Amino acid sequence: GSRKFPEKQKIKLSPVKGIIFDDLCSRILELIDENNGYTIDGTPVKPGDITVLVIQHSDASEIKSHFEKSGIPAVLTSDQSVFKSNEMKDLLVIMEAAVNLTPSRIKAALLTMFFDLKPSDIIDISADTILFEKYLDLFSTIYNDWEEHGFLSAFSKFIHYSERYSILADKGERTLTNLRHIIELIHNRESISGRSVEPVLAWTKEKIASDEKSEDEQLRLESDENAVSIMTVHKSKG
Repeated sequence: GSRKFPEKQKIKLSPVKGIIFDDLCSRILELIDENNGYTIDGTPVKPGDITVLVIQHSDASEIKSHFEKSGIPAVLTSDQSVFKSNEMKDLLVIMEAAVNLTPSRIKAALLTMFFDLKPSDIIDISADTILFEKYLDLFSTIYNDWEEHGFLSAFSKFIHYSERYSILADKGERTLTNLRHIIELIHNRESISGRSVEPVLAWTKEKIASDEKSEDEQLRLESDENAVSIMTVHKSKG
């Protein structure tokens, strides 16, 4: 008689993922255990020698927490341009508020990651003339500093202001790494094209919109520590 095949079953991915991640952890732990004798050019394999490629950013974060539970040091990296990051998106809002001091731009800027404010706080600030003036002064200072001393000076001061720095530091090392990277790239551009606010702002917007990226724009490792790199690959290469 003819055998009836069971209907195709959809496999739930989450339990399977756990098994795959556990397997990955044990394999890496095996590789980096010096007692097992794995070497590269005669040197024992270290976590920093290993890169795990993933397609989705959510997987990268999941794997990272799996690794950390297993005691494997790990950092997230990506082939994505730093100009496509959330840090760049928010920094652009700050740049635009500094260049055009309109109430709506300032309110938008106050909702970025640089201020620990909620929409209800913005309503209160708008209603308080003295407080709103204080923020107006802040953005005016950024602009004057940018015009006189350049982007690096203005924005390093802005992010390293004590209260703001601790807000950003709480978001994790990735946020600070990306911000420093962006400020450096825009400063480099300014060094080539001259210190003029409007063209630098226009160039930054072009970089955000562009799909082309150079190697120096690629997201950097969060730190130089000896850790496994978990890399999100946004498109396969060759």
